[in-house]
Amino acid sequence: MSELNALKAKRLQEREAIRHNAQLKRLKVENRREYEKTRDTNSTDIQRMQDRYDSEKSNMKTILEEKISKLRVIHNGQYSEEKKRLDLELINLKKIHNDKILEIKQNNHMEIEQLRASHKNTIDNARDRFIKQKMKWQTYDD
Repeated sequence: MSELNALKAKRLQEREAIRHNAQLKRLKVENRREYEKTRDTNSTDIQRMQDRYDSEKSNMKTILEEKISKLRVIHNGQYSEEKKRLDLELINLKKIHNDKILEIKQNNHMEIEQLRASHKNTIDNARDRFIKQKMKWQTYDD
């Protein structure tokens, strides 16, 4: 009887192993199916989120490029105005510089003329005094 019981126990064990393997196989299939379903759902969500992100990024890039373009236009306008102003300022400074040079030249010329006139007067006065002294000494010698 113990052989019979052992045989029954062995068959029961084999049936339980087969049932357990079948149940594991069924659970693996169900889990695989659920995993793939979840993966597909999440994959579409991720793709949708990626598309939305790319769209927002593209919109932001377009907006920033428009702002940069406007700033460049404003900057170029200000740059050209400032360049015109500085060019005019440079022209005015050159005119003022040339006027001052001319004024200094005229003042130097006038000072030279005054020095020449003063020198001439001094020489004329010295000559006159020399002639007077010479005549005075000639009258004493005669």
